[in-house]
Amino acid sequence: EWTQDLDEIERLVSAIGAKINAVLCGGCTVEQIRRARAVELNASWCYDWGQKLGDLMEERFGIPYSRTGQPYGLKATEEWVMGVAVPLGMEKQAKKMIRRETEDLGWEVDILRRFFEGKTALIEIAEFPGPIRALSLARMASEFGAHPVVINIHPYTIKERMPSIKFLLQQGQNPDVILTKGLFSLGTFRSSRQTEEEVEMIAAQYDNAVYLGTPMRQPGIPQMNLTTMTGFPQYGYRGVK
Repeated sequence: EWTQDLDEIERLVSAIGAKINAVLCGGCTVEQIRRARAVELNASWCYDWGQKLGDLMEERFGIPYSRTGQPYGLKATEEWVMGVAVPLGMEKQAKKMIRRETEDLGWEVDILRRFFEGKTALIEIAEFPGPIRALSLARMASEFGAHPVVINIHPYTIKERMPSIKFLLQQGQNPDVILTKGLFSLGTFRSSRQTEEEVEMIAAQYDNAVYLGTPMRQPGIPQMNLTTMTGFPQYGYRGVK
């Protein structure tokens, strides 16, 4: 993940009055790993990445694990924050912070609604080949009024991430999925000319489509760049901004 996303996660946790012991596998120290079994709660900004370790520590040490999805958009961010706050007894502080952050968003939310509302959102994860991000982005697009369609989830990622996919489906995330022939060609489908043409063909079938993905693709429709590092997060309330 980008460091800006981690910064936003840390900001939200601090804003409700909680303290982070360490970001495991994210630059933590050996001493922080030693103290990991003494924490009150484990949380992850992506259910998929944290699920195995969270379940293991819950089973072995009795530490609860906050099961939440990636905080893209308003609803998912609120759920992520409350998933941390409620087990820690900080629900009141969290609701106050959520209300303050939401009220601070005005024209930014209006822009997102104008971009998505009534559109078909084509979501391609060529730069981030995993289904969890695609499902999270599909939920965000749906929140702002679009009909999400995920393009190309490689089959090998499905089996290994099945617990996470089942979790997200149980949360009501079930977008349409299109697999192109280029996905199964040798090499990466990101650079496949065949896939490029297939994405353009899919986009042409919709009168009101928008594209979420890499600027390496130019399908001829309005698009949201999700891969260029801009110095700003995509997660949380600052991600909405």
